[in-house]
This record gives sequence, structure tokens and C-alpha cells, in this order.
Amino acid sequence: MSYVKAIIDKWDPIDLLAFAPKDEYHMEIERIEQLLGRTEDVLVLSEGIHKIFVDSFGDVTFQKSLSECTQIAEMLLSQKPRIQFVESSRALQIIEDCKSKRIRVLGIDGFKVTPTSTQPFMEHSVDYSDKKEAWDDAIAFVKFKSDLGLMFEVVCEDIYSEWKVESETDLQPYKRVGIKPWIIVKLVVLLGTIGIIIAWILIVTFQ
Repeated sequence: MSYVKAIIDKWDPIDLLAFAPKDEYHMEIERIEQLLGRTEDVLVLSEGIHKIFVDSFGDVTFQKSLSECTQIAEMLLSQKPRIQFVESSRALQIIEDCKSKRIRVLGIDGFKVTPTSTQPFMEHSVDYSDKKEAWDDAIAFVKFKSDLGLMFEVVCEDIYSEWKVESETDLQPYKRVGIKPWIIVKLVVLLGTIGIIIAWILIVTFQ
């Protein structure tokens, strides 16, 4: 579910993505997707999200409250009905249509869908959000998976724009207050440079 990655990455609950790989939360996202496939109860989902991140990072590093996790759970559930599952043949048509209209394909997710459950699989999903022209790769991916009995979600740029958080301010309440490490490094370098300049001026002045 590419929209899950979009929401969790935008939230960035450990403040990692400024200097970590873009798939830093892939294990947590996979567990959240599995949980979403089993429940639509916001309390169960929010408690699950909290537990997933505590399991991964510990309660010292992960400092988000259950209330914040509830807001994320509500956001995830509000996007869930927008998903359209299609068979491989229809997924290929969608990708071809995107290609002809020059609409970017941002990702494809594969699901096992039964009357009682919807189960996502990370091994049957792919992220193209960093690639401008992924149509041929997307076609090859769906064809390769077409005999596995999967249903697909094709995430295109125009659809994705409806799912993603509209602006950074939408998630400001969720972000932990603090200074990121790269800012501290820049400040140290800047202060060091200023100190050298002042020292040089004093030396020249009093020679």
C-alpha cells in the first residue's frame, strides 16, 4: 500500500529520513499494512502502530504518544476505502494508459484478497516514487506476478496526489520538537568559522 508508506514517511516518527535511506521504515510499514488488512478498528490500529514502533526502536527512541498514533491510524483508515484492487490484466491497461498520457507510476502493491481478509505482501510490491519513467518496469513487474493469483493496486501520480498529506503543516502536530543532528553539525562548523575569522582579525589588529 504505497499510501501507507507516504503517510508514515511524512510522519517520520523517529526523525530519520533527513539522513537515512528512504526505505528506513519498510519493516514497520509492512507490519502496519498487515494490520490494516485485518482490522478497521481505529483503537486496535493505533495501539498496533505504537507497539510496532516500540518493538523496532524501543520506548526511549520512539516517543510518540498513543494519541498521535491514533491520529495516524485515523488518517490511514480514511485513505483505505480509496484503494482499488484490480486483476493483472486491468493493472497492465492502467499502466499503459499512464504511459500514453505521461502520468508517472509511483508504485504497485500486490494483495491476496479473500472474502474475509485483504493481505498485502512487501515481496509483491514495488516503489517507483524516485523514478520518472517507470512504465516499462511496472509492466514487467505485473507480468512477472500475473500467475500468482494476486490483486493489484497501481498508484499513479494523479491518484497519489489525492492520497498524500496535502502539506507539511498537516503533520506538524505529530513532529517531535527538537534539533536534527545535521543542523547541529552546520551550527558547529559555522561557529568555528566565525571564531577563526575573529581570531585572525584580533591578530592583525594587535600586531
